[in-house]
Amino acid sequence: MNVIREALSQWNWYLDGWIIVAGILCSVATALLGNFLVLRKMSMLGD
Repeated sequence: MNVIREALSQWNWYLDGWIIVAGILCSVATALLGNFLVLRKMSMLGD
């Protein structure tokens, strides 16, 4: 358990937190758009 605590103590929440938030927002946006295109049969999977 000390290894995890040591790793989290060195975590830079101000910088790394924004990177994680940006990644989550990008993945949610592309997932919603991809789901919409697949359901509308506009996904162009064969191209």
